[in-house]
Amino acid sequence: MSRVCLPLYKNRDVTECGANLYAHPTLHPDRTMDVHDLLFLQEGEWTIRCGETNHLVRPGDVLLIRAGLHHFSPLKCTAGTRTHFIHFTAVKGDSEAFSDVKDDSCALLRALTPCARYPHVRDLFLETQELFWSDRPDRRRQMSLLLDLLLGELAYIGDRSQTEVEWMSRLSQVFREEPTRTLALEEAAELAGMSVRSLSSRFKALTGQSVYQYQLNLKLEMAYACIRSDRDRTLSDVADSYGFYDAYQFSRLFKKKYGAPPSHFRQSTQVRVDGSIHE
Repeated sequence: MSRVCLPLYKNRDVTECGANLYAHPTLHPDRTMDVHDLLFLQEGEWTIRCGETNHLVRPGDVLLIRAGLHHFSPLKCTAGTRTHFIHFTAVKGDSEAFSDVKDDSCALLRALTPCARYPHVRDLFLETQELFWSDRPDRRRQMSLLLDLLLGELAYIGDRSQTEVEWMSRLSQVFREEPTRTLALEEAAELAGMSVRSLSSRFKALTGQSVYQYQLNLKLEMAYACIRSDRDRTLSDVADSYGFYDAYQFSRLFKKKYGAPPSHFRQSTQVRVDGSIHE
């Protein structure tokens, strides 16, 4: 998997930074920028497509969108999504890296870095934001120093979280490729290569949901997309395709997640996406 190599100590300029609150489901701008973009998601959930890859960004995640990369969101964010962002200049030496770079003068960043366990990452975003809007005469230098610190921390956290990324990717692939199944905790633990107790705690810390809740919400999200794209399919067929007991169970759980039965979304183009199911 490629990463982005960003040389440090280059006096990069922070061109823009701030915070956004999306009270209603919103699409990310469809654009290509000539600066790098760091997006920290504080609350909510957003799927952002960068190049050929979709990234599901959850609370505590930091997404790096490198300069020159076309990006947009195929789905609207959840209501109440809150983000912090930093745009900063690209410099000579920024490059895509396909192997580890053993050089302390470079930060090797993954596109998506889970930082929920590292609250100081959000603090660095806030400090940079505060400096950007201040009238300090040395603000440019201080922002560059803070940015180097942030990039270094993201590189370090990305290396520590890679093992979690790997087992989560294995599970997510099975969940998506075999939607009629609902893996028991024991099966998921075997696939992840860890004990049931360890998977249960680490999965909840990483996603905010249990293994069962995560699978259920994923099934409902895929069923929702199916309903909107193929309105001729019966609810019984959709329920069967995504592992629900019957159309009644599917409709009940669907309404709990989205606030309206499946039939509503077949009749209306206005979509309201709420939070996840917690049972």
